[in-house]
Amino acid sequence: MATKTKLFISHSNDDKNKLETLLRVFNTPGSHFEAVAIIKNRNPGVLFSDKVKSGIDDCKNLIAIISKNSIHSQWVNQEIGYFLGSKSGVIPYVIIDRNIRSSIKGFVHSEMDLPFSYLSDTNKFKEGHSFRKACVDLYEFLQESIPSKGVTQFESEILPKRIASGDIYHTKIRFRGSVVNGFFDNRVIHQESNFRRWQPDPHTFIRKPNQPSATTPGVLNGFVEDEFEYSHHTQGWPKGVYTIRVCLYSHVTPGKEGRQLIYKNNHQLIIL
Repeated sequence: MATKTKLFISHSNDDKNKLETLLRVFNTPGSHFEAVAIIKNRNPGVLFSDKVKSGIDDCKNLIAIISKNSIHSQWVNQEIGYFLGSKSGVIPYVIIDRNIRSSIKGFVHSEMDLPFSYLSDTNKFKEGHSFRKACVDLYEFLQESIPSKGVTQFESEILPKRIASGDIYHTKIRFRGSVVNGFFDNRVIHQESNFRRWQPDPHTFIRKPNQPSATTPGVLNGFVEDEFEYSHHTQGWPKGVYTIRVCLYSHVTPGKEGRQLIYKNNHQLIIL
């Protein structure tokens, strides 16, 4: 019997119905997953925070239910924070209420895209139907994304680490795992000058006819085991210390909000 992938469910105690819906979807017979949730006071005498840490440590990833209830829950925020701190480079998944999405990214994570969402409604039947669809969409996405030939590996490197402005740096990536419409990019951050830049990997972007550069993401599908290397110019970049975030995305649905960040590694680049 194949080992199931354990997923920790972060939720508000006021979202019991949503939690039950998500558990039914992910723990269905034949599922590759075992979705688990820590319920407050289930085991008297054990600190809830200790139970949460143990539960998160035992799981491969985390799914957070973000609602009007959970944004006021210290546990959800702390659970996401603990997960991000303990699972280096792994990004949690979020099912979020579209009515609060525009104002909530800072609560979750400033870089996370939020493609899985539902619509809250005064009609609880409509809201429940919308939430269940979001759960099914995420479930089907993860079913396709499960590593089928071993543990996922994501490694990256920036070379050289010190260059003059205008010179080229190279990003090297080693990836082994399953992915749906996957693509890599660099997020360039220079805190001192507020300089920001997004630099796609030309190997994992599609160039359409009559377009001078690749603009369409999503060429890695199924099981991938390969190494990538691509180069970027730094013409006009201010001198200083940069954070280069090498990211692997999956393009879940068309449009800006269709991206799901899967993995990221941080590197330092110095422009002299």
